[in-house]
Amino acid sequence: MAHWSEKRTAQAMVGAELARRGWTLYGWTEDKSDSMTDYYAPEHWDGVAEKAGAVVVVDADAGRSGYQPMKTIPRSLGVCARCKGERADPGGWTLAKARETPAEYNRSTCGPNERVLFSDVVSPLPFFGGGPYDTGDYPAELAGRERCRECHGKGERFDYSGSGPDGPAYPIFQANPPNRRWHVERGGRIVASGAALYHVAGERYNRAWRCDTCGHVPEDHGGRRCCPAGECAGMITGFLDQPKLAELVDKIEAAAFPPINPNPMSPEACRARREFARSPEAAEVRDGKRPGFVEIAFPGKPDADVRAELKASGFRWAPSSGCWYGKADQLPARYA
Repeated sequence: MAHWSEKRTAQAMVGAELARRGWTLYGWTEDKSDSMTDYYAPEHWDGVAEKAGAVVVVDADAGRSGYQPMKTIPRSLGVCARCKGERADPGGWTLAKARETPAEYNRSTCGPNERVLFSDVVSPLPFFGGGPYDTGDYPAELAGRERCRECHGKGERFDYSGSGPDGPAYPIFQANPPNRRWHVERGGRIVASGAALYHVAGERYNRAWRCDTCGHVPEDHGGRRCCPAGECAGMITGFLDQPKLAELVDKIEAAAFPPINPNPMSPEACRARREFARSPEAAEVRDGKRPGFVEIAFPGKPDADVRAELKASGFRWAPSSGCWYGKADQLPARYA
């Protein structure tokens, strides 16, 4: 049984490889991990992809079928009544002044029944130009001034109760068949599925080394020339070595886009072949399983008049053998 982290990793690896091959991913989130702050948020994928009418579902919940991502759309309610659109709080503090007298500043931000817990600390976030998340989308003369305490420096009031679409809706798809981890759909019909998926997770950090010019694979890895003597000027470089992942995605794409016959038959030729397969000329006559009996096999279902002639001669259809059988002495003359 695969660990949940291996399942997530394998799903994201398949999604990244599909995206590299031109598939449109739904529900993809980039890796936001930060080792400096010990924050772990690896890449994530909902397991749905689409390309040229084909839909791939990889270990995904069918509840996402046709899902429409939504986002909050703020609606302006007009100019802020406190700052009159100036964005800075009227009579507000500056960051420099607040840091000179932090206790007084903190008391000014509290209500009549509130208590200052850290009277000697001033947060830079309520000021223009303060804090690491400041976007800088304000005039230079506002730098260091306190943001309006009612509109938080926006200059107008907003209603955040509305929402709207956030990107395209997911395609319609079915749940994975029983005991299957992925499947491919075309036109609402499952054309292929598979159970092998989590085995690719072990290749996430697999790296190999080869020459970027001649493809030579050395015993030790790179940072050096392929041939010190100068026969090849290529550099030994590293790359992700993921043959199991490539094989799985190749299988998915082969099912989604089967090869097209380069020399298709014309409609007239197909019609003529079907008509010949139902005619007596295409029938195969062979000895029956019992003495004195014969069997007649057609490549296709014979026409009604041919079936009527066989029934009139005492022949019957044998579904288990896929042929007509009857006595040899009653065989119609055209089959003799």
